[in-house]
Amino acid sequence: MIMIKFCNLIYFNLYKLGLLINEMSVYPINNFLFKNNKKGEEVIKAVKEVSENKKNGIKITLAGMHFYALVYLFILGSINSVLICLQEVNIAININDDNLLLLLCIPSVIFAYFLIDYKDRYLDYFKYFEKFTTKKKRIWAFISLLTVIFLWFWGFGSLILRLILNNN
Repeated sequence: MIMIKFCNLIYFNLYKLGLLINEMSVYPINNFLFKNNKKGEEVIKAVKEVSENKKNGIKITLAGMHFYALVYLFILGSINSVLICLQEVNIAININDDNLLLLLCIPSVIFAYFLIDYKDRYLDYFKYFEKFTTKKKRIWAFISLLTVIFLWFWGFGSLILRLILNNN
């Protein structure tokens, strides 16, 4: 339960990051292009609606894709760490790297689906996280950022290290 809550918190912060990027880039451009134009106001409203829809909007989709990639990197890093340890104690496991990368997609998609998307559980968590104080949101956003950075480095770093050790 704690892991599901933490994963949904990371997902929430990825979604909020997408909204922040929109606020800083897309919305000002739209406001500049369509200012003082009745049709333009409708365009701006439509873009916001499509972007910010928590059920099937663009930002939630991008946050979901990023979260699925993080789960994949977590599993990749875990498998590679085990393979590196086995290699160091001279237990040779001959696994084709191309097959490993493809095979890990299936469990990572299933695992990520049950963490956040199953029965739209993330919507309940989003309502819960919205009630956090600003200070608590910032702290968890920072923890989420560190977790995301760690998972990207761990996933790719373990893969690179294993490839280097296999070539020696």
